[in-house]
Amino acid sequence: MQDRQDPGSGKGPDKSPDDSTQKGEQRDPAAIWYDRFERKREMRMSPTRQRALKMLLLGAATAMLILGIHLRSEKMAKQMGSDRVEPANPIALLTRELDLDSERAERFFPLLQEYQKERGRLVDEYAELSEELDDLSAEHSPHNAEVQRLSLQLLKMEGRALELRRTFVERVGEQLDNWRAARLQLLVSVWDEPWPDRR
Repeated sequence: MQDRQDPGSGKGPDKSPDDSTQKGEQRDPAAIWYDRFERKREMRMSPTRQRALKMLLLGAATAMLILGIHLRSEKMAKQMGSDRVEPANPIALLTRELDLDSERAERFFPLLQEYQKERGRLVDEYAELSEELDDLSAEHSPHNAEVQRLSLQLLKMEGRALELRRTFVERVGEQLDNWRAARLQLLVSVWDEPWPDRR
């Protein structure tokens, strides 16, 4: 049998142009090896370089994120107009933040004083009831009717405090305008004490 190739099969001896002569030229086997394997390896990035590039990209993304957050907080601070006035003088702060002239201030501050007086009474009453409940809870189980009644009363008082605040803000809106009423709600920590915690 002859080892002949069928001309239509397209199969022939397994030779590439690099292995044999190309137009009568003989290539160096080292050059062939380099072309086939080493060049591809050189084009690939080493794992160390890949890690370094990832760390560089991660660092740049983190820096951009931090810078963006910082710029956004500065922008918000400017929009709020906060020059960090000490809350030691809430009257001056409210006057500035609500843009109160003398006429508006004469309408606003009596409302605030009335609110604070009513809320102070409510807080005192809440503190008394809370103390009474603590004493009663030490002696009786939580299922005791009197303990449950006092607990419910304290919850109702918290609701009254929120209702009192809502009414005050609405009255400010009626006496001044809705913009100042909305602004007042943002400044609640200046003009309103935190509600007492129950432990």
